[in-house]
Amino acid sequence: MYNGVVTFPSSFFALRSEKIAQRADYNCKLIPCPRELSSSCAVSLAFDGALVAEMAQLITQKRIKYEAIYLYKDSHVGDESNGQKEIVTWRG
Repeated sequence: MYNGVVTFPSSFFALRSEKIAQRADYNCKLIPCPRELSSSCAVSLAFDGALVAEMAQLITQKRIKYEAIYLYKDSHVGDESNGQKEIVTWRG
């Protein structure tokens, strides 16, 4: 399950980041952007939040523009439970 999400200003950067991350053997996938995170781009990249620092470094090194990196605490992306989700913005 994924508990990290990167949001982007456009789908171009989301597609590019997925390609680069998969080449680097990161477990990730493109998902519809959760509404609670952003409305500017329809697509975001979900990944294992334990690798947040590495993911941030990778997309920064490859000069991919992104809006923010979010981590779901005690839940995962797409969790439809009725409980409150705690989402934090990661700052490297």
